[in-house]
Amino acid sequence: MLDTVGSRVMALIVSTTVPLATIAGVLAWHSYLSTADNSSGRTAADVARAHYDIIRDVDRTRSALETLSDMGLSTGTAGHVFSLVQSVSLRHYCFLALLDAHGGVIASLPGVIDNGVRCHNDYFTLDNVSHWAIQQSAAEGARADVLPNVKEPLVRFALPITYNNAKDFPEAGYLVAVKPLAPQRVTTSVQDARIAAGEESNSELWLQTANSPPSPLLVEAPTPRAWPENVLRRLAQDRAHGIDTDHFNDGTIYYALSPGFDNVRLLARSERSVAETHALHVFVARVFLIALLLIIELLLVAVAAHSYLVEPLERLAQSVAEWRRHGKFEPDLPRALPLEIRHLERAFRRATTRLDRHEARLRRAARQQEVLIREIHHRVKNNLQIVASLLNLQGNRIKLPEAREEFRLVRDRVRALATLHRHMYPEGGVAALDIRAFLDELCNQIFSANDVSTIGRISLSLTADPVTISPDQAVPISLIVTEIVSNALRYAFPNGRTGTISVSLIAKEGRCILTVADDGIGMDSQKAIPTNKREGIGIQLIRGFASQLRAKLDINGSMGTKFVFVFEPAAPRHSAEGVTSLTGMTPDEPETNA
Repeated sequence: MLDTVGSRVMALIVSTTVPLATIAGVLAWHSYLSTADNSSGRTAADVARAHYDIIRDVDRTRSALETLSDMGLSTGTAGHVFSLVQSVSLRHYCFLALLDAHGGVIASLPGVIDNGVRCHNDYFTLDNVSHWAIQQSAAEGARADVLPNVKEPLVRFALPITYNNAKDFPEAGYLVAVKPLAPQRVTTSVQDARIAAGEESNSELWLQTANSPPSPLLVEAPTPRAWPENVLRRLAQDRAHGIDTDHFNDGTIYYALSPGFDNVRLLARSERSVAETHALHVFVARVFLIALLLIIELLLVAVAAHSYLVEPLERLAQSVAEWRRHGKFEPDLPRALPLEIRHLERAFRRATTRLDRHEARLRRAARQQEVLIREIHHRVKNNLQIVASLLNLQGNRIKLPEAREEFRLVRDRVRALATLHRHMYPEGGVAALDIRAFLDELCNQIFSANDVSTIGRISLSLTADPVTISPDQAVPISLIVTEIVSNALRYAFPNGRTGTISVSLIAKEGRCILTVADDGIGMDSQKAIPTNKREGIGIQLIRGFASQLRAKLDINGSMGTKFVFVFEPAAPRHSAEGVTSLTGMTPDEPETNA
């Protein structure tokens, strides 16, 4: 991935720019979080202020009821005491009464009409107070709870007491009171705190009891919205686990839970403010701006790096490749280049000039060497042919048949070497040996030298796989074939006998199998012919050539004669093995572009 200069430059730019962009993004995210957390903090602060005012108001009412209990109320004085308390509290109580053990009203403030009481703009029945008061008989101290099914949050108090009846005997009863939760005081306290802090808030304050959904604390609150099911489940779980303090959010709405009094809890709900929404938009805009600036910066730096660094290097590399293909080094580089690239271009120019001169000298030397080698091959081939011709002429002048035969054998061997040399070293240079073509020409040459046609009385069967044979193996193979085929033509088919001489070279399982056979009279029958001396020399030559070939030799002379040579083909050597070309490659290696 980082093999090119351009990719490395871009990787360096990204590695230095991305950390700065990350830091800027993190700072923007922290700025957003610090602003977004204001909703949660503001909601918790509102419920805390309401909790303080409500608890203080409830505690004052409890203290007042406990003071009345300590005074020792009686049926005769209770009404006057209640009127006095109502006057002192500036008529803050909606209902204040003394109940007997069965919930009957003994004395109360005026205002009870048809077993009901009107409190400001609301109305409740005495059953909501008396029955609840009897249920609190086992409680210690004054219990407080919110009246159900009322528009305005009204709190009912019940305190078990002992009073004196009309006969001045002590009797058990209840001191009960109903009063609003001082909503004006709570509202004023919360608003004053917001104004002092300079905050914008739309918090709603709610009361929640154990068996009823949340009810608004402030009468001035907007029309209540439906409570989401997941929020109600969260509140129920908090009550089930005894959790009275909690804060969470549902999307853009934040909730804060606080303990109230007895089994009543306070709950505040607010939405994300305009400032917080603006903070979110600013955060998104900053992130987009950072990403846009980063992309623009990367593009500009990439274009500049490509123009002033990558493109000159690419042109220099292309010029080197053109020099390797065409021998011309002419880089077209702009003038505004870094000093290092200019030095590199000068070094390449000096190096290519020296290499061109050196390659020219090497080419001249190579041409001279090729001419010399071609001349040597030509001289060797001609000399072998001259030697064979001289042997043939000299053999024709010899009168003694045995001597003439020996000269012909030597002549055939020299001709075999000449034929092999012509196949391996043609006029154009060294070539791979076409073993089938060579064996075919060699066998036809042997047949012709013995005045025998390959399709006459004695026929030739040739089979050769395209096996690669090295020069060191080609020489013994040619002499082996010459020796065996010559002997077969002379001695295997006497008295006009017809037959076939078979020559095959087969590749099998990584080995080469050379088979030269005839279906003549066989070597065992040839022992009767008085040619033991010649025959012994021929077998010795064949065994010697087999040893040179490192072949396993098997001879079978029972039905005809069959020679089988099994050997491993040697790896062929190239025409200029060990010699490199002018460009540092072997002659057979293709040139690749730089």
